[in-house]
This record gives sequence, structure tokens and C-alpha cells, in this order.
Amino acid sequence: MTADSIVDYQIRLQSALASLTSTLIGEFSAVIAAARTRRSQVWLAGNGGSAMTASHFATDLLRCADLDGRPVRATSLCANMGVISAISNDYGYEEIFSRQLQMGAQPGDVLVIITASGNSSNLVEAMEWARENSVSTIGLTGFDGGLVHQSADLSIHVKSKNGDYGVVEDAHLAACHMVAECLRSGRIASTSPEDY
Repeated sequence: MTADSIVDYQIRLQSALASLTSTLIGEFSAVIAAARTRRSQVWLAGNGGSAMTASHFATDLLRCADLDGRPVRATSLCANMGVISAISNDYGYEEIFSRQLQMGAQPGDVLVIITASGNSSNLVEAMEWARENSVSTIGLTGFDGGLVHQSADLSIHVKSKNGDYGVVEDAHLAACHMVAECLRSGRIASTSPEDY
């Protein structure tokens, strides 16, 4: 029945949201705030629905200025279809994000990867490039977390059933909105991680 499906989804979503502890969101916010302070770039990447979340979050971050009016410098690597199709055609789909990072990322920047499975080859390759080039990484994952969960400097892992894409994607967007709320309000953890 429809009502049973809705209630079941709500229960699964509530469980997923419980994964987003204030400690994790606080660390996530602190890393982005530190990047804003030092004027580093925040890069975002994902596939499918997660690509839309990456672009949505980039938009929100650009509106999160600090008390001195400095916004977060955020760019979605999913937003330019011309670049994505050119790289995919010339080098392969696995390189659509890493090639863009090669063109613009600098040491001290932050790469936020949003993925349900954590195993997409283009995202794993981007993370490897980031690690080799002093770009810190934040992974938003679901299911068992995959390689992104294992390798990210900071992992925001949503506990979920394997294949429960809608719930994971909803939780990821909620996490991004929580970070934006923290950044706009100025309520950021006082202990900014220096390793990111």
C-alpha cells in the first residue's frame, strides 16, 4: 500500500539522518570555513543525483560570506557539460573530474565528493589526484561507503541499505544544508581541523 511505502521511507530516512551527528557536521563546516578564511577553492563532484547535489551545494556555499564579506569560493565540477563531454570524448569518462582539478586546483584546496556507493571510478580517480597534490578531501557516502569512505580525509558516511539511493541522496543534501546553515550563522566549531 502507498501509506506503508511512505512510512517505510520516512523511517529509513530518519535513520540515515541520525548518521549526521553534530560532531561530523561541525567538522565538515570547520573545514569549509577554514578554506573560506584562507581563500582556498572548494571543488565539488558527484554523478547522477549526486551531481545535482554538488551543484546545489556549490550555489549555497557561494552565498555563505564571513563577517568580512568573504564568500566560500566554490565550484561544481559537474556544471559545465561542454568541459565534461570534451574530456570524456578525448580522455575517457573516468577523467572528467581529475582533469578539471589539474586545470585549476591548488594545494590547500578542498575536494568534496558526493556519492552513494563510493566506488565510481571518476570520483576515485579525482580523490587520488587530490591526495597526490595536497588537496584535502571530504567524502559524503552511503551504503558501505566504498573506496571514497576509506580514503577521504574526512568521511561523512550515511548508514543505509545497499541500493537505497533516494534516502542517501536526501541525507547528503540535508548535510550540505546543515553546513551552509552553520557557515551563514557563524556557529562553527572553535577547533578548526588544521589537517584539512
